[in-house]
Amino acid sequence: MLKMKLLTVLGVTLAATFASGTMTTSALALPDISIALGGSYPLRGQFADNGTTQVKLETTGGSIIEGKGLAMSGSIEELSASGNAELEILGVKTGKTACHSQSDKEEEVLVKDTLALVPVRLAPLEIGILHTGQEVEIICGKIKIKIKGAVIDTLNAGEGELTEVGGKLEGSKGKNTLTKYFNDEGHEVEARLEANFGTGFLQADVTVGEEIKIKALEGKMFEITGR
Repeated sequence: MLKMKLLTVLGVTLAATFASGTMTTSALALPDISIALGGSYPLRGQFADNGTTQVKLETTGGSIIEGKGLAMSGSIEELSASGNAELEILGVKTGKTACHSQSDKEEEVLVKDTLALVPVRLAPLEIGILHTGQEVEIICGKIKIKIKGAVIDTLNAGEGELTEVGGKLEGSKGKNTLTKYFNDEGHEVEARLEANFGTGFLQADVTVGEEIKIKALEGKMFEITGR
């Protein structure tokens, strides 16, 4: 099971002004996830699909690895600028060959990454979820596949008090739909995922067949502020 630390996360927006003939930038609101009034930490959440969600990674060279099933759970222990995540992908294969990550069962892959809310557009402000993964090695028979880098999924969250947040990863032919975000210095940064199927690292995309919704447990509610 994924043990995801669902965090308060970092997001930054910019204000561009001209002064003395030069442009300067300054950080504005910092979106975060906080316990709703009257609640207390930890805030726990989870997602489980009973082995139905399609997950696919494809490189620009056409190499593909696929899974069917995704399990996630997590908690916020305290206010924080970022958080850690683990997600477990089931039914993982490349072609007809079963795959697994180190120390995991056949057709199971565990991915660890950090999460942050980041601006993907400034006017109007749009927030995405940045996933920066640790490099993972996936064993598929005699082939060892290495995956590293970062991806961005969309954020689907209403206003006010919430019981869940959603995110969706889309893309094709080695490139995700969202590929750039703004860092805390106001610079546009590329989020790039890469995979090596034995012939060198190539750009890759990850797509998930449905929106992943992390639902708060124990009847607790939370808010995303600074948007």
